[in-house]
Order: sequence, then C-alpha cells, then structure tokens
Amino acid sequence: WYVRKKIDVEKLKECLNVFIGTHDFRSFCTGDDMGDNTVRTIDSIEVYYSVEEDTYSIEVKGKSFLRYMIRRMVGASLYVASHAYLPVDYIRTVLLACNPEHQLPTAPAHGLFLNSIRYNEVIS
Repeated sequence: WYVRKKIDVEKLKECLNVFIGTHDFRSFCTGDDMGDNTVRTIDSIEVYYSVEEDTYSIEVKGKSFLRYMIRRMVGASLYVASHAYLPVDYIRTVLLACNPEHQLPTAPAHGLFLNSIRYNEVIS
C-alpha cells in the first residue's frame, strides 16, 4: 500500500501503541458480524523499516482478532500520523467510544497477510 501523504513515523508508533493491551475493539471492527464479545488483547505492535525495499511493515501480535480489526487500526493510525492537527489521543477517544461508525479510514486488504499461527499445547 503506497501512502501518498508524509507520515510521522514516531507519531504512527504512538498511535499503534494505544492498541496494546486488552481493550474493547468494537470501534475497530465491522458493525454487523462482530457478536457480543469484542474484547481482544494485543500483545505487541512493531513497525519495521526495510532499507533494501524502502518500505515499512507493521507487525501485530495477539491471540485473536476481529474482522477488519487490524485494517481499521492501521488505517486510522496512518491517517492520524499523516495529519499534524490530529493528536494521538484521538485514536484513544475513538477506541473508548466503542462505536464502529467513525470516519477514520480502513487500510486496503492488499499488503496484509497472516505471517504465522502458533498453537499452544494444552496438557490436561
């Protein structure tokens, strides 16, 4: 995904850090098919830069995600990070509102991929 606006990478990292931890992600998933439980835990979010490709990658780790959750988080964070007049706290305000009807953009699906799935063995 080529973002045409200048991105403040440090602000982007701050925006993404708002999502780390256990939160109700109702604001960052689709409205119709999310069910009753929209609480999820994000273990970590990292932003990597590749000198060879001159690209950034965002890696999100957690046990489970809601439909469109990652795309909406990334799109919203990039939008705030590319608009100097929007504070990082705007992301927190939208998250706490628990309303998916906000106007922040959703990142497109291309460029998004599932890197790995790890299963924990349960011994009873």
